[in-house]
Amino acid sequence: MFLAGTNITAVTLEWAMSNLQNHSDVLNKAKDEVDAQVGQQHLGGRTRPLKASIHKKHNFRHSLRLYPPTPLLIPHYSSDNCTIDGYDVPRGTILLVNAWTIQRDPRLWEDAESFKPERLETGEDDAHKLMTFGLDRRASPGASLAQNVLGLTLGR
Repeated sequence: MFLAGTNITAVTLEWAMSNLQNHSDVLNKAKDEVDAQVGQQHLGGRTRPLKASIHKKHNFRHSLRLYPPTPLLIPHYSSDNCTIDGYDVPRGTILLVNAWTIQRDPRLWEDAESFKPERLETGEDDAHKLMTFGLDRRASPGASLAQNVLGLTLGR
């Protein structure tokens, strides 16, 4: 569990930093917001203001959308007979969820291949489209910790 959690965080940070480096306008906007809310003099020791401001940014969540560290979610069994996108799925079938495809689906996301973190700042509930840590009771128990670590690391 420890290796899986740290590897996913490291891969996500790598993609988030890569996206920020390749999109200097987004990087400069994020830096300006952190500087305005926290200030340069407080980045060394005080993390509460940084934590409060960085959660308003969605750069790492958007990197997770474009580059999920686990493109295929953990396999599950269907508990009942069901129909998925017109296909009959019998009870007991192993289901593989392709998060990479869902999170890049042009029917769900306008300009799906582009890095635009501001699209997650609209206040809409995108949880049904953004399944980076799984959903509902099958969600990762470490999602909250990962989001805090990612936000603080990127903010610093």
